[in-house]
Amino acid sequence: MVFYKLLDYCLVPRTVEEAMRELQSYPAMATALHSPSIVLQWMVQAGGIDCTEAQEKQPQCYCTSEAGKVICEEEKNNDGISRIMAAEPDLQPLYLQVLQACCEPRSREALESMLEAGGVQLPAGISPSYFMDRLESVDAIQWQGGWRLTERGRASLHLSIPVGSSHK
Repeated sequence: MVFYKLLDYCLVPRTVEEAMRELQSYPAMATALHSPSIVLQWMVQAGGIDCTEAQEKQPQCYCTSEAGKVICEEEKNNDGISRIMAAEPDLQPLYLQVLQACCEPRSREALESMLEAGGVQLPAGISPSYFMDRLESVDAIQWQGGWRLTERGRASLHLSIPVGSSHK
């Protein structure tokens, strides 16, 4: 999701400092193996972001390329949460349980305990952390000192709760 967020951020030309600061603000970068400057280099090399050279009174800037704009738009229209739930309909209640639990920050251990204590038999080969990994991969939850809902996750959860139900 870091790449998509950066593409969206650079739709408006950004200085090197602005792009670096933005990348460093992403929770996923706190545990990233590569520095923001490396991530930015990759985006330029892949053609998603254009780099303008510094000129007399204008600093070097980064701006989403035409190809990057297409990818950015496709991502905005992509609902990965619905896609993973549709691909695994038997697991949908467990995905929703994790999403609901993440309305408040939760540790990995707390989520695993919740799923294991839920009385639902997990399919062979699927551990509780599977749900966290899948939901993180579609930007539904993120780690910020605990698993929390993202805006995308919050919107998806809101759409998934039947009228008249409540959750904590």
